[in-house]
Amino acid sequence: MGRAQQQRFCTACGRPLFAGTRFCTYCGAAVPAPRKSPYRIFKVLVPVWLVLLVLAVAVGVGSGVLNAAIHSEDLEGTHAGDAIGRYGEPPAFWLSDGPGTPGDNDYLRIEQWVYPDQGVILHFHDGRLLATEQVTFSEEVARTNVSPTSLSRWMRQSDVEGMLSEKGTLLPGVDTPYDGLEAFAYPRNHLLIGYLDGKFFSAQTY
Repeated sequence: MGRAQQQRFCTACGRPLFAGTRFCTYCGAAVPAPRKSPYRIFKVLVPVWLVLLVLAVAVGVGSGVLNAAIHSEDLEGTHAGDAIGRYGEPPAFWLSDGPGTPGDNDYLRIEQWVYPDQGVILHFHDGRLLATEQVTFSEEVARTNVSPTSLSRWMRQSDVEGMLSEKGTLLPGVDTPYDGLEAFAYPRNHLLIGYLDGKFFSAQTY
């Protein structure tokens, strides 16, 4: 694939790092030479970026089409609204919305919106667009009809599953530094979702 790098995270504070960064922009810690990231959410997956970019689209089972829960006027004037106005809803994404550090209340929302047809990846931090990346995709990317704007840490699992109209399948053996995190697969919606203490924490297309 054209994208050779995967998302890396600071080993001191757990925040995301961007390609070429020598020092963490959050805590100032030096960034070691690239190596396999220890920041994994799902034990059954290789690092999130690799999965997000190379997994083939699963064969659809039923329509399961879901409209975004947030109306367009709610996003007007925001970075997300501008992105949707320019590129449309992202067909693939990864996001985390919760504590940045296990056990702390340093809540933050990190999102990566993937537009395979336009060859673009957008990086958001707490609703602000930080970077636009041009990428060449040589393999099919898994897609969903669910908008990332419809998912937030305020939603309980029952809220999410009601919106998706699908009951998730528990993925056992989650390898994560977060106590109380459980991962579920939603094949009709092509989503893997993590819940922290019963509330939405993370999601990615697959």
